[in-house]
Amino acid sequence: MFRPDSALKMKFTGVYFAGRQLSVYRRLLSDGIFKLLMDAVELTIDDKPSPERLTDTYFELTHRLLETDVPPGFNGDPWQYHLLSLVLGDDNTFSRQCETKQFHELDAGLKKAAGLDLRNIGAVSALDARSIRHMVRSKLMDLVPWVAELPSFESWPGWDLAPGHTPIKEAGVDPDITLANDLLKTDDWQSKLPDVAQFYRENGAGIFGRHLAFRWDSSETGAYLQGIEKPDPITFNSLVGYNNERKTVIDNTEKLLQGLPANNILLYGERGTGKSSTVKALLHKFGRQGLRLVEVPKQNLSDFPRIIQLLRGRAQKFIVFVDDLSFEENESDYKYLKAILEGGLEAQPQNILIYATSNRRHLVKEFFSDRESHSTGDEIRIQDTMQEKLSLADRFGITVTFTSPSQSEYLAITETLAQQAGLQLPREELHRLALQWEMRYNGRSGRTARQFVDWLTGEKKKRRF
Repeated sequence: MFRPDSALKMKFTGVYFAGRQLSVYRRLLSDGIFKLLMDAVELTIDDKPSPERLTDTYFELTHRLLETDVPPGFNGDPWQYHLLSLVLGDDNTFSRQCETKQFHELDAGLKKAAGLDLRNIGAVSALDARSIRHMVRSKLMDLVPWVAELPSFESWPGWDLAPGHTPIKEAGVDPDITLANDLLKTDDWQSKLPDVAQFYRENGAGIFGRHLAFRWDSSETGAYLQGIEKPDPITFNSLVGYNNERKTVIDNTEKLLQGLPANNILLYGERGTGKSSTVKALLHKFGRQGLRLVEVPKQNLSDFPRIIQLLRGRAQKFIVFVDDLSFEENESDYKYLKAILEGGLEAQPQNILIYATSNRRHLVKEFFSDRESHSTGDEIRIQDTMQEKLSLADRFGITVTFTSPSQSEYLAITETLAQQAGLQLPREELHRLALQWEMRYNGRSGRTARQFVDWLTGEKKKRRF
């Protein structure tokens, strides 16, 4: 029942060598799941593999693929989805050049190498759970005949049992799913090379094609860009008030996307006025037009030169976002930011802007001790230091001020949010409760209004109103 046939073994041998013959997409070989599958194939065509290693490799591969989330609309299995995600998300010479060049402008030798890789990857994608399970069990029976007598041997699982992989046809699926399905339908992936190149051009290569938002993570083991799977869903439609302030930010961002001169922006104002939400909402307005948002914690400002170098030259436009920017008396990290804003020997790239939020107009605390000294020399030095700190905010080309709302503005924001939430309450009653809320909690702000409406919505659902 489980004896391997020579045709299947020949197919596995061909797939094994196809998977090894990658040049442009060589990084796929270092992927954990890809390596497990190649190891499983190698062990099945080997004359005398270790039974223990063969079993462990198969079950580890199955485990990893059963945990792979396959989105609706994809017409393949978890292995194929994982493999296609690697291809469409790979950062290599071909994908990077596709970001900035038309297909006919690409080097002919590079296109040939990438096409051959796609043909080989297509061969690897054709392996399914059933055939691999069959080959592994056949090999085990040859090595350890009594294994077939084990009750569990007849019911080995495969990743084809993964929930949610059943083909679902939906309209409006993501472009990567559409291209992935097109690749699965063709026998020769090399013929789809122009479509793959166009995907990179429209969406970006590597991590910049897979994500719209990023966070700069730094630890003892190193620093790197971490893609954010689910960015804050805030949109401008859900933000109320401050229309003029937000228009300034939107207009400046549009200039960046159009390749026109644009300014770094400081968004200054009281807490809860929507400064950070304004920046985050840009992602959902312009993300599909090539905008990417990179959040950098204040404590990692010393990494700014490395971050700028990483983003320089990419086809996408980047907003490097520093939230809640301020410096205490003895902090000196502001110098890294100031060096970028001022521009030195290395100019700020045209595809990058810096947006920062702060509740301090000059970003740095100014103490009376900064003004005091006991000698003329000290006084000159301290005055110079103070001016250097206070001039940091001036290095931003545009400062957008978010003032705390007046009572009437606060109530107007509350009314709009309540209407969006579907709350039906007499206007006078809504105002009375909203004013009680702001006095009891966080004062007047857009955030306070949002928190009040969220509370009121919860109360309504509990049928207290």
